[in-house]
Amino acid sequence: MHNQAHLYKKVASGQYQAGLNLIKHLQLSKNALVLDIGAGTGQLTYTMAQEILPHGQVVAIEPDQERISLAQQNSPKHINNIHWVIDDFLSFAKTTELSFDVAYSNYVFHWIKQQQLAVDAVYRLLKPGAKFGFCCVTGMPEVIKDISFATKNGHAIVKSLNFSFAEAWLSYFKNAGFRILQHYEVPDYVFADLDEVMQWWQATTHARFQVINLEQKQLSALQQKYSGKIHIYQKETLCFIAQK
Repeated sequence: MHNQAHLYKKVASGQYQAGLNLIKHLQLSKNALVLDIGAGTGQLTYTMAQEILPHGQVVAIEPDQERISLAQQNSPKHINNIHWVIDDFLSFAKTTELSFDVAYSNYVFHWIKQQQLAVDAVYRLLKPGAKFGFCCVTGMPEVIKDISFATKNGHAIVKSLNFSFAEAWLSYFKNAGFRILQHYEVPDYVFADLDEVMQWWQATTHARFQVINLEQKQLSALQQKYSGKIHIYQKETLCFIAQK
């Protein structure tokens, strides 16, 4: 299914607001070299690039060709300090010789299977004293489980995500050598109704979940169970600033 990148850009306001908050907590300096892990459609990448003009640079990693193409096409003309890389993070980390002042990852690491290796790789790529702004999902809300398992490939959808509890993430960071400077909470994502949730989940999962795969009987049952506004992810989200 095409145009998931466009749909994601339209509906991912929860991720966007959380990402802005994460950038705010990092307090970027004007000459920083920033590693953006999982740049998506680029809106948050633009924000960081804008903040560190004219001397700072952002290296933006994104494995999804459609999303990074959209990000490149829509990049504001005055922002010329982003280097876009189509790759997965661990592959990039094995080959780059760069050392970064800041690493940033907003709702990405639960897609990575080798999580300790990924945290270790970030630590290795950072300069001494550098910061890592990290926001990740640690579990799946009931409504997301229900709409996923209502489709035939529900198990595959859930299996594609790699949820670790907060305690595990803190252990990964400690094992790598990081020091946690600050924990903080993010607001719930708020959706007007179930239809909005399903559109968002389709875009977020790169169409692993598709609304059209729901039978009318299943859809009616879900709409009856989840009527009105839906709040998700505050209790399943872990956000913090770590330092090397």
